[in-house]
Amino acid sequence: MIDSNILIHILAGDLPERAYSIVREICNQSFLVSIISKIEIPGWKNGTPDGLAMARNLLLEADIISLSDPISDIAITIRQKQAIKLPDAVIAGTAIFLDATLVT
Repeated sequence: MIDSNILIHILAGDLPERAYSIVREICNQSFLVSIISKIEIPGWKNGTPDGLAMARNLLLEADIISLSDPISDIAITIRQKQAIKLPDAVIAGTAIFLDATLVT
């Protein structure tokens, strides 16, 4: 599962080459993205029109995971135990629920 921050760094072109290679390899296969990332990426304030178009195309390739009650429950538990923002808790909760590796 790929976090919003990784996608933003790819679009900004500031991801280290080694990290970019790893993420590119992941994206060439089937990959997961939280519904939160689908919302966050197009709303990225520093995005150029070309970068945002690339983001939309990248998201079309992803399997978007919607929010569900079990994911919400995990996100609530995370927030009760950690000082973490809601979007990050939902993304982490999604990865935990799916038993997926979170690339962040």
